[in-house]
Amino acid sequence: MNEAPPEARWSKLLVLDLDETLIHARGPSQGELPWPPHRRLGSYRVWLRPGLAEFLRHVLARFAGVGLWTVATSDYARGVASMLVDPARLAFIYSRGRCTALRDPDRGRRYWVKDIRKLSSTGFDEASILFVDDKPRGLERSYANLVPIHPFMGEPDDRELARLTRYLDELGPVEDVRSVDKRGWARREDL
Repeated sequence: MNEAPPEARWSKLLVLDLDETLIHARGPSQGELPWPPHRRLGSYRVWLRPGLAEFLRHVLARFAGVGLWTVATSDYARGVASMLVDPARLAFIYSRGRCTALRDPDRGRRYWVKDIRKLSSTGFDEASILFVDDKPRGLERSYANLVPIHPFMGEPDDRELARLTRYLDELGPVEDVRSVDKRGWARREDL
């Protein structure tokens, strides 16, 4: 794999979600899709988002750090990460244990938040951290750092990662990523 020269790297941390962002996984009780899974992890069938290998190669070469953060269990997170990339190349693999549980007063249910303050030990300030996640609510404490992505449900014709790569190339040089409104990026026709 060709690494970008150090001067081509952005001094940014890219934090990627797993489920419905990079992959789609189904347990035994969740039914089948009309096309076969790419991988299996225990009883889970796993579909990789189209373009995932190229996307990971690109961001690992361009960002100073790339980490994975999921609300799933640690074993699941590590298992999926190992399918996608050499875990040693990642800045971290965080799971539910690093999330903050909050209660939704309207629904009376718990939900998980990925609190950007828990990334302070990575050496990146909040101005240089980008999250890519399909669930904006989980990033309610750092919404200005979020690049929202359409949920991936296993569709073989999905093209979001190729478009996301081009968008991240625009965001990489930005001094403070929070200064850019990222909500409508997926509707842009020039990507």
